[in-house]
Amino acid sequence: MYRPRPPQGTALQRLVAATLPLFYAESARRLPSGLPGFVRRELDSFVGCGDFARGFVHLTCERCPTARLVAFSCKTRGFCPSCGGKRMTELAAHLVDSVFPHVPVRQFVLTVPFELRAKMAYDAEFAAHVKRALHAAIQAAYARRAAERGEPGARTGGVTAIQRFGSGMNLHVHFHALVLDGVFVGDDALSLRFADTRRWSARDVGLVLADLVGRLLHARVIDFEADVHAELARLAETDPLGVASCMHRIALGPRRGQRVERRGAAPTPRALRTAHVALDSHRPKARYAGFDLEASVRIGRHDRPALERLCRYLLRPPIAEKRIRFRDDGKVDLELKSPWPDGTSHLVFTPLEIVEKAAALIPRPHTNLLVYHGVLAANAKGRDLIVAYARPPVADVARSCTDVVTIATPGEAAPKRRSRAPRDWATLMRRGLDLDVLRCPGCGGRLRIRALIDDPRVAQPFAAKLGLVRPRAGPTDVPIQAVIDTRYEPDPDFIDHSDA
Repeated sequence: MYRPRPPQGTALQRLVAATLPLFYAESARRLPSGLPGFVRRELDSFVGCGDFARGFVHLTCERCPTARLVAFSCKTRGFCPSCGGKRMTELAAHLVDSVFPHVPVRQFVLTVPFELRAKMAYDAEFAAHVKRALHAAIQAAYARRAAERGEPGARTGGVTAIQRFGSGMNLHVHFHALVLDGVFVGDDALSLRFADTRRWSARDVGLVLADLVGRLLHARVIDFEADVHAELARLAETDPLGVASCMHRIALGPRRGQRVERRGAAPTPRALRTAHVALDSHRPKARYAGFDLEASVRIGRHDRPALERLCRYLLRPPIAEKRIRFRDDGKVDLELKSPWPDGTSHLVFTPLEIVEKAAALIPRPHTNLLVYHGVLAANAKGRDLIVAYARPPVADVARSCTDVVTIATPGEAAPKRRSRAPRDWATLMRRGLDLDVLRCPGCGGRLRIRALIDDPRVAQPFAAKLGLVRPRAGPTDVPIQAVIDTRYEPDPDFIDHSDA
């Protein structure tokens, strides 16, 4: 049964609302250029997500007096779990239904050296260079393997999701590329066919990684001889929150400059970077000078539910509220999805540090976090034929969404591509969580929209009359005494490279 979020907001919202004044004051005092305006707008919108005073939909049952009110979401794309989950489900459904043909798909995961992660976060041009080098290296590898089989001119493509976060709420920009595991040969509907590539070894992945790094070196995008300490110090002046988040350090508050508090950690030696490509003997994975490329996940052509689950994993929001636990002393425990190599199972934050880490994850406006390339690019030649390749003759009505799925078989001309229509909230909840939110909890009938109140000046009196006005968060709502805890001495050196 679907249970709406509480009118007073989630515990994470109440914590952020209570801590925002202190966070804004610390940002104005510590950050040289102040807090960016888009970060302020995102945080303020998140606090009001699900607030009935900002607008709601009134649903009533067709057969009984049951009524339900559903508040509007904030529609941000930073760290809101609710809005991020909706966007995740919608984009995953779009990729499976309207983008990926019925062919095998392989995932390539690229992480960059530690010192380059903050640069990728704020330098869009540098991140674009790395992304293009990855796409070019992967497509060249598939084309080379096809040419060895006597299939010149073969093409492939995919979709790359840019993730900005790690499991510890740290800023960690890396790429997840879902690539068609094979090549398309032929230019028209009659000659188009797909040549499968079933096996990738660690050596194959190592060749792709060597090609990628070589392209970056040839274009003078990276310089291994550069002074890393000077580069990080320069980045710290431009984006202090981002650099501190990348280094698992604190940027604001009494613990400024110190490491994030951990639970369960044991000291382990750091792995040395090799000057040659290191291959993994158990799976298709390679490492070189801090770059890491893995291609061990492959989805078969008929396993569409697994492909959709993988797409959701790539597009998931950075924070899951079920992994957050509020302690009696005012601090917050963040449970890691899986323990780190040093044994760390939990990270401990004060409320101010939680807001700081969340603010560092907010992307800049108009930044694309989902990129199409190769034969799946928007203007690629024959894209409509490739997208419709090998689709079944009958659509799965139970899992279909509100938009029309184009259906074609090899040898037929694909219908004209239509622009993607947004899926409604009820359809996404049924598809992602298997919840029928329009089912009446009283009689089992259907709920229908009776009124839509989108003007806050009208919604606020209604919410007040119904007792749904969200109380104003304050220090008594969420214990934040740990924010002003002075047991820790502030570190005068904001950037410490001793363990970088």
